[in-house]
Amino acid sequence: MPGYQGNGARRDRTRPLDAVKLQVYLWSMSSTASPTWFARDDIALSGVEAARANAYRFDKDRQQFVAARRFLRYVLGQHLQLEPHTVQIREAPGSKPTVETSTGCSGIYFSLSRSAGDVLIGVTSHREIGIDVETVRPLPDVDGLAPHVFSSAELGRWNKTPANERLSLFFQAWTRKEALGKAMGIGIGNGPRSIEVSLATTPVDRWSPTSQADNASGWLMSPVDVGAETLAYVVVEQLNADEGHCDFQDTHVTGGNAVSFNGQSVVVPDGTELRIRRSV
Repeated sequence: MPGYQGNGARRDRTRPLDAVKLQVYLWSMSSTASPTWFARDDIALSGVEAARANAYRFDKDRQQFVAARRFLRYVLGQHLQLEPHTVQIREAPGSKPTVETSTGCSGIYFSLSRSAGDVLIGVTSHREIGIDVETVRPLPDVDGLAPHVFSSAELGRWNKTPANERLSLFFQAWTRKEALGKAMGIGIGNGPRSIEVSLATTPVDRWSPTSQADNASGWLMSPVDVGAETLAYVVVEQLNADEGHCDFQDTHVTGGNAVSFNGQSVVVPDGTELRIRRSV
């Protein structure tokens, strides 16, 4: 789905950049768990969120939105050690959503994406993040759509791609552009052609530069395995030169199990999963 627009400015931080480790928390919720989270009346939404929910025309879309927002509040509450309904999510037109505490900036950065009921949330500390998940589906005129999605430079790769591989390349590019646009705070409201990304194959265990050139771009990306027929990418801000092409390892915590971080024990609810991605 199209992201927000913004000026792309990176926000101030309260910790030295060299002290911020590249560690990402990837929370996911399956579509089968959506009805359960929609029914969780113990996690109240804000007035703004409720208004957005009521604006949906179809009940299914509204219920999926509510479920995703309640899950988001739960996730942020775990990281901030707060009750979900007390989490302050600030959203303003043209700006990235932020989460704050009574003392100001929380230091927590997050991004949410959902597709066909599946929800993916990325959380980091003191560095920008963007995430996107897309269901791969047939597109009747993918060749006709390509000039509206790919930049002039990217079209060179597209034109050399065999016809039977173009649908996959299209969704890879779209998902990467969405994730990068969210991380940068500009979205793709100005058109996906305005954001260029590398179309190279990305290793499943390594952060890669988002730019076409194989060098430090200021942003790093990696794929997220979310199941068959679905693509997902996470993009994070690169704070140190040695983070480019660094390897990572994932720790998986499935629903119903607990994990310790931030000095507390966190239970991952049924129907959800937590993946902790740490650079090595």
